[in-house]
Amino acid sequence: MQIIYSQKHRYRLGQLAAHVVVALIALVVIGGATRVMEAGLACPDWPLCYGSFLPGRQMNLQVFLEWFHRLDAFLWG
Repeated sequence: MQIIYSQKHRYRLGQLAAHVVVALIALVVIGGATRVMEAGLACPDWPLCYGSFLPGRQMNLQVFLEWFHRLDAFLWG
């Protein structure tokens, strides 16, 4: 059985694929920045960071990179 997709469906699938590729490239770039900044252990606990979803007082560049990388990986992984 052959499934025939309309032009609209192919276009939307192409858009979805492009968005996923961009999101995964962003994840790799953020992961690289996290590694270079030695921020991989900036959040001591999982899945939270310093006991809360959004670390307030402890937020610095390293904590932000690790927290954002976790969030991005959760959303796309």
